[in-house]
Amino acid sequence: MKTKLVLLLAFSGLVTSAVSAGSAGAGGGQHAVFADLSSDLTLRPGVARFGGHPRVNPSGLYGAFDATYYPRNGKLQYDMRWKALRGSAIRLVVRSRATGGLYAVICGPCRVTPAQSGRGSRDGRPVSEAQGTARISRDVAYLMVGGYTFLELDTTVFPSGEIGAPIYGRFWYPGSHGVKGDPRCC
Repeated sequence: MKTKLVLLLAFSGLVTSAVSAGSAGAGGGQHAVFADLSSDLTLRPGVARFGGHPRVNPSGLYGAFDATYYPRNGKLQYDMRWKALRGSAIRLVVRSRATGGLYAVICGPCRVTPAQSGRGSRDGRPVSEAQGTARISRDVAYLMVGGYTFLELDTTVFPSGEIGAPIYGRFWYPGSHGVKGDPRCC
């Protein structure tokens, strides 16, 4: 019981410091206008042991996630692409890197489409895509930017996650200029 209390207090302090740092930020007390988030997804631990996964180029990269979070309304606009998975995507979730606890469901069920023309795989494998908007809390967004979370794509063959990776990001403040590029995957 004592250990749980200590962990809860430590997590609370982490969220508080992340919110304080994000609110103060580089803008001298200004609030972030938006945050860019990204993740390069590889096979989840244990999934590779089952075999059946092809070799991919770049080596080990099965997917990419790019998103923009808008603190004003709590919306996350995302683009997730992946290739050569054994199962069909059923949901995309954000989990704690420390405990594996569920923070947010980005899509579930996900509306999956073949990648748009010109966005196919460099190695000839079919590429799928899910795009959309989700609502997430400000606390979860700060944890995502800070690298305290990971993204997991659950599939019909691996419902506890076929691919996944840590999420990283950056807040943008008034006056800063960010250029968002295309996702790196496929």
